[in-house]
Amino acid sequence: MSNGVGPTPGSISDYEKTCLAVIERGHSVDYPQEYSSNITFEISYAEREILKIPEGILISQRFDGFLYFMEILEIRIEQDLYLPYETLDFSVFLFFMLEGHGQFTTGEGRNLSEAHKGICYLTVNEADRYGLHLRQGTHILFYVSPHIEWIGRYCDIWPGLIDLIHETQRSGLDIAFMHKMTINRTISRYLIRMWHLSEKQTEHIELQFAIELKGLLQTYYHSKHLAEQIHYLRSEEKIHEISRYLDQNFQYPNIGNIRQLCERFLITDRTLRRVFFKVNRKTVSNYMGRKILFG
Repeated sequence: MSNGVGPTPGSISDYEKTCLAVIERGHSVDYPQEYSSNITFEISYAEREILKIPEGILISQRFDGFLYFMEILEIRIEQDLYLPYETLDFSVFLFFMLEGHGQFTTGEGRNLSEAHKGICYLTVNEADRYGLHLRQGTHILFYVSPHIEWIGRYCDIWPGLIDLIHETQRSGLDIAFMHKMTINRTISRYLIRMWHLSEKQTEHIELQFAIELKGLLQTYYHSKHLAEQIHYLRSEEKIHEISRYLDQNFQYPNIGNIRQLCERFLITDRTLRRVFFKVNRKTVSNYMGRKILFG
């Protein structure tokens, strides 16, 4: 089995086939103004497809490069939806849940991972069938799958990722996960730059995107070490880190979400609320309200 995930020039890549396998139940429709003018994150250089499915509308924007495949899916559904999908080769995915909430399962229905708004993580997948369960509402998912040989060029930057890839290949596991992290300000900037590459520079998009992707992967990979450092902080020290994080990112929606803060800073809900008030003499919501008003 090939370990490569990049497409062969002039042909449909395995990852484009994977994308099509996800949405094979739908049928393409013309670009109604009500849909095409209201796409949340528009990528000018991506191939766009709007599909009508029984549960609602699925908008796919994808770009098939030599070093990677990427896709952003905006799914607007009026009832719960199960999306089966298949990876056709050994693959690495960096996944972002930008809106909504989803539950990933194996093809047989075994729970794998829960993804809620504002979370990203990396997976190493063997060729297999999987599923995604979505509740009624709007869900926006973005993923990028870099060529494994491209990842291997930078083994000195992310040795733990290289080890995970090799271990997954040796062990025969269907899927392996790296840590989850909140989509912070730095991650958001990388995503925005990746999506807003100029149409006038189309011939260089592959190179530009690879530069941003390298920085994105590096930021994600090294966030694990930050989490390890946070683990050894006392509660008051964690609260100071949380306060600094809120000060730097207060303009972003939902940044003060208690559950996400607990996950990011490895602290319980009860301890966060109690010690935050002790340190700042304000609740998290009052602290955020003041930041929004006065900066």
